[in-house]
Amino acid sequence: MKLENMSAEQTEMNRIRKERADAKKAAQKLALEKLLALSLASGDPETVALAKAMQKVEKPTRTVIIAGKPRATVADFIRDVFADGEVQHEDSVWARFKLGRYEMKAKCFDALKRAKDDADKPWVSFSLASGEYKLEAWGAMPEGFAGFVPDSMKTGIIASI
Repeated sequence: MKLENMSAEQTEMNRIRKERADAKKAAQKLALEKLLALSLASGDPETVALAKAMQKVEKPTRTVIIAGKPRATVADFIRDVFADGEVQHEDSVWARFKLGRYEMKAKCFDALKRAKDDADKPWVSFSLASGEYKLEAWGAMPEGFAGFVPDSMKTGIIASI
């Protein structure tokens, strides 16, 4: 329903629902924190192990684009992909980000096209034989680079895929 078509009563009801949902989430988070603290304080090794396992569970981060708010760039996403090292296997990229070969290629192209300056350009190559992405360099294109390059940036080089 569009905001212009909402009555004042509907707007107020939506605000109340949101407040209730936020209060419920805060109470659940507090209860979980207390439960984990009590479990860790207990001497039972099995309970402590379960509590530690629950602490390590992290939901995947998703970027929500909201008008007027700062957001992560594609270059930031590439930095996240290669945070563990310069070489990443396609299976680990799939497990962490749910991106296949063509989606990752599109992200690399997008990062090159949207870079604000040359220092923000990631040069990524992909090996079909080993299934590994390799971050070749940041900034200027490396000599003899044969990785992901958008057509608009090609000048006498051939992309590997």
